[in-house]
Amino acid sequence: MLLTNLRAGGDHIAGRPRFVLKEKPRSRHPHPYFAGMPTRRRTNKDTPAKLAGRMKRRWRVVLVRAKGEILGTVEAPNAEAAKAAAAVQFNLDEVRRNRIMVQELA
Repeated sequence: MLLTNLRAGGDHIAGRPRFVLKEKPRSRHPHPYFAGMPTRRRTNKDTPAKLAGRMKRRWRVVLVRAKGEILGTVEAPNAEAAKAAAAVQFNLDEVRRNRIMVQELA
């Protein structure tokens, strides 16, 4: 404990005691060896489901005909978003939008 505010002679001043006892801040770790070490900080890691939803995957876009015609690749989080992105990127009309197929690339 630390003694502060010591005054020589006299009693209290304005209702305050002559000295104040202050306690040292305690370490959060129960073992004395680790008392001076900072505590481990918790990190906010994403769950696999959140991470998968945020990541963009690559999709191959194929226009279905007698033989499939590969239009190219797009990046999107899921198949529906990949079809919408392909329609915009490759300027597909309404008929061709219904005839595209997307394949996820590993």
